[in-house]
Amino acid sequence: MECYSKIIEIYYPRLLYNKLWEHAQLPEITVLTGARQTGKSTLVKELGRQLQNSGRPVFYHTLEDVIFQKELDENPENLFHFTIKPEKGQRLIVILDEIQYLKDPGRFLKFFYDMYAG
Repeated sequence: MECYSKIIEIYYPRLLYNKLWEHAQLPEITVLTGARQTGKSTLVKELGRQLQNSGRPVFYHTLEDVIFQKELDENPENLFHFTIKPEKGQRLIVILDEIQYLKDPGRFLKFFYDMYAG
């Protein structure tokens, strides 16, 4: 049984990583959910590093930073105090870890999708 669980631990993140990599090429929002302490943050940090190494503009922030979280709750556009504002047609990868700490994360994401995707 121990051998089987190690195979799952190694294989499952790689499978998920590949799907996230493919999805990062699309002008869409990806939300990664799961139980606590399962490696979500580690996975997206590694994805961000690899995307950055491939030449993509990537910004990683965590909403565990209370000042950052309050700035975004005040106004979603305050995100651009911490990243660059994309030019018309430019794509950024913004990874927001622990987004559930925002007052209304769904509305926040919808705003950015409506304003900047595509």
